[in-house]
Order: sequence, then structure tokens, then C-alpha cells
Amino acid sequence: MALCTAARLVAAAEPQSYQLTFPKTGDKALDAALRASSQLESLRQKGPVDPLALVLRAQRDVARLETVLQSFGYYQSRVEITIE
Repeated sequence: MALCTAARLVAAAEPQSYQLTFPKTGDKALDAALRASSQLESLRQKGPVDPLALVLRAQRDVARLETVLQSFGYYQSRVEITIE
């Protein structure tokens, strides 16, 4: 049992490529600003990333995306990033 778990942990730590989806807001300028401010988006094409780096990028993106939303007047917005 421990050997199987260790094998899963090693596989989970391998660099992963990822896809990113932004929901449409109906405002093209806002959509563009959200994409432009996202590290997940800008660094995605640089190649696979280890899982910890992916989580850190996502955590940092929350503040960036909230700042963009506030600059467009959405002061009580909520950003949620999900990693499958």
C-alpha cells in the first residue's frame, strides 16, 4: 500500500501542462484586462509546470483579478480559481 501511494505522489509531482478558461463577462475590455493580468494565462505557453507552482500562480492571480475587477467598478466581486 505505501509503495502505491509513493508512486502516485511521484506522478503527481511531475510538471503538468494546463488549460485555462475565463468566463465571459459581456464586456470585451474587461475580458481582455482579466486575461492580460493573469500569470496563469501569460506563463501557460512557457511549458509544463510543477503542481506547487501552478497552485502558487493561481493564488497570486486572485489578487490580480480582483484588482482588475475593482478598476472596472466591481467592488464586491469574488474570484474563484479551481484546479481539477
